[in-house]
Amino acid sequence: VLETPVHKAQASDLLAEKVFEAHAPKKQASAPLPGSLAAPASQVASVSRDFTLDAAPAALRWSPRSVSVVLPCAEERDFALKTVQSVFENTPSELLHEIVVVDDGSKPPLSQTHLSADVQA
Repeated sequence: VLETPVHKAQASDLLAEKVFEAHAPKKQASAPLPGSLAAPASQVASVSRDFTLDAAPAALRWSPRSVSVVLPCAEERDFALKTVQSVFENTPSELLHEIVVVDDGSKPPLSQTHLSADVQA
């Protein structure tokens, strides 16, 4: 929930950043390789930090008109329901197009336990 008013574009950028942060691979510190396994300095490739963008940064900015959220579930039950409620309550209504719940084998199916007929397609 945003505490200060922001423009729609800023809100969608903020939402995109939060989604990315939540789902980006976590960086894990790796243990150094033992000396016998480490590559000699002469064999370590250098990484160039020089690059050219194909377009201006402004042209690369993502401004979605709407988003669809896909929630894969298997034996999730209450967690799935809470996730759907959270997405619905915390996503600007003009941005949220749909929430798709994919039940991947729950027994009994979520359609019988948590999802009423009025929300099923």
